[in-house]
Amino acid sequence: MEIALYAIGILIFLFVLPCLVITLLLFRRKTIHDFDDRLQTDMRSYMPYLDGILGDMAHMRSLSPREISVTSADGITLKADWYDRGGSRTAILLHGFCSTPLNNFSTLGREFYERGWNVLMVWQRGHGKSGGKFTTLGLKESDDLLLWIAKAESLAPDSRIALYGISMGGATVCYASNRIESNSVRALCIDCCYTSPYDQMCKGKGVLSVIWAPIMPLVVFFCRLILGVNIRQLTTDSLKSTRIPAAFLIGLADKTVPPGFFRKNYEACASEKILIEVKEAPHALAFTAADGEKRQRLFDFIERSFNA
Repeated sequence: MEIALYAIGILIFLFVLPCLVITLLLFRRKTIHDFDDRLQTDMRSYMPYLDGILGDMAHMRSLSPREISVTSADGITLKADWYDRGGSRTAILLHGFCSTPLNNFSTLGREFYERGWNVLMVWQRGHGKSGGKFTTLGLKESDDLLLWIAKAESLAPDSRIALYGISMGGATVCYASNRIESNSVRALCIDCCYTSPYDQMCKGKGVLSVIWAPIMPLVVFFCRLILGVNIRQLTTDSLKSTRIPAAFLIGLADKTVPPGFFRKNYEACASEKILIEVKEAPHALAFTAADGEKRQRLFDFIERSFNA
């Protein structure tokens, strides 16, 4: 009996506790800076586009957006920046994991704004200005998104809304896609999005898949216990029953979310849809790296969806 208890203690100390620590480290709050405030250490993929991004970032800051907030269902204060053009068209932009609204959306946000759109740049929970001790990689964030839609409707009555999410932000849009009841939301734009946090962490990672395999069951368990989410939940399950037209964007040079994984989202989507592939684009840079024809194709799709 003593030997068994001793063995259990060793197992807990050497395996269970490290898995708990790994879970907390993976999902804990992220402190990330805008590129023009502090350049990130791993920015190689951004370098060809950095000058343009920094110029667009400075321009968006010069517009002096209004900071607004909502309170999540679990009591977290969430923040966003509101760029008001006084019109009826609104873009809600949702950044990726370990990023910021301006890092991901300076170029796209400027494009929307200069086309006469209101722009709502959201800080996702567990990031930057928004509260929350943890991120859930799009799961609880999808509930937050429903609040942001209602907030946008209150800021711009009779608004027609397009949602645009990059990476984790794309997962946020996907998970919410079949639960959006508002007729204001006319288009979804899903950029370089994984199929689930679980898939993103452990599938298609080569040798890392072998390392993650014994760890993931406990990571899944601790996410349910501590965060109240199932990280195996698939974005494709939501997309199978969405009614909202969706544009899917992917960079074919994306090594973070391989295009083959991403296409599962496109294939699952039940609504009207288009796929825009940008040959040279790395992760989270599909729109920034896209040429004028591909950018216009996206806006033409949004326009058709708004007028349908």
